[in-house]
Amino acid sequence: MEKFTDHSLLLDKILNSQTFANKEVQKSLLAFLYTSAKEGKSLREINIALDFFKRDNTFQPGEDTIVRVSIYKLRALLERYYEHEGTNDELVFDLPKGSYSLRVVRKGEEKSSPVRKNKKLRIVWLILLVSVIINLLFLFNRDWGSGIKRNPVWADYLKSELPVCITLGDPFFFRAIQDSTDEGIVIRDISINSPEDLQKIDMGKYLNSSMKTGMLDYPYFSANNIRPLPDIISVFAKAGIDVRLQTLSEANIEDVTGSAR
Repeated sequence: MEKFTDHSLLLDKILNSQTFANKEVQKSLLAFLYTSAKEGKSLREINIALDFFKRDNTFQPGEDTIVRVSIYKLRALLERYYEHEGTNDELVFDLPKGSYSLRVVRKGEEKSSPVRKNKKLRIVWLILLVSVIINLLFLFNRDWGSGIKRNPVWADYLKSELPVCITLGDPFFFRAIQDSTDEGIVIRDISINSPEDLQKIDMGKYLNSSMKTGMLDYPYFSANNIRPLPDIISVFAKAGIDVRLQTLSEANIEDVTGSAR
């Protein structure tokens, strides 16, 4: 990955391209993301909503999708630019899905991001685990899940021609420990949504002032997310329907606009 120092010429070239002609919102948003990346800022949806779109403190991401929709459009424009006008560019602006931070990488590296590789690897292992569980359950009971198939809600899903996407919730959890010999406890606080938020909290409110916090080194899935998977995937598998698994942190606007069930 190229060090993000000064790529203003690259930015000007993209902003003045035919692809971005008359796309004033996306041009301004790209410039905003570029400046933030150059200053070393790690952006979240709320930052873009307040600082760029000038929303007030009552902004609710669940009710106002302006950031996600605009980022989706900007990502699509960048992809179109590099498919045509920027096909020979050695350095490219990359805006990974699930992220609001702009990167500058050599062409081709945007598809081999270590973060993406790790996420894909976790998904592959999860799929393999689910597959093993399904096969084991089939050995004991070939008729399990038949009740779901008779359910009218599932019947409608099986008749649909849309692709199936199952999203696993992996909300932001963190670990609190007292010393190196303490395994600590896993904590979820609805006011903490990122590593930056985690650094600002006062651990005294949890147990005592000597507690320290750290990020988990694995995605946090509750048992309620995993338990239904064998039954659900089996129903679609018997109907010959492919299922795509993803985590909530990987979800984007494409997943909620009707392109998948």
